[in-house]
Amino acid sequence: MISEEQNIDSIISGCKAGNRKAQEQLYRSYYRAMMNLCLRYTKTETDALEVLNTGFYKVFKNIHRYNAAKATLYTWMRTVIINSCLDFIKAKQSNMETGELARAESVHVPPAVIAKMSA
Repeated sequence: MISEEQNIDSIISGCKAGNRKAQEQLYRSYYRAMMNLCLRYTKTETDALEVLNTGFYKVFKNIHRYNAAKATLYTWMRTVIINSCLDFIKAKQSNMETGELARAESVHVPPAVIAKMSA
């Protein structure tokens, strides 16, 4: 992670300006910590990487909302990444529930089997 206060400010300014080098430096600096966080929420490394990249996209897109007076950069980014993890989990659960209902609708039970059933 980035340790120097002045370096953090220059990276944040670069990210706000859309500087790809500053974004890459921020990504590389926080990759390990945020990847470990994603691995706690997801089951596979592939899912964790997907969530991590989505989270960093949100960080870069919303870096102008970051306020150093309210939280450190690490804390703010951690919050964004956790919310990305939760969004991923919700979407995955929703897809699973929808898929189960769709499969249940397509099950065919022959009338003879139903006739043999009794209360």
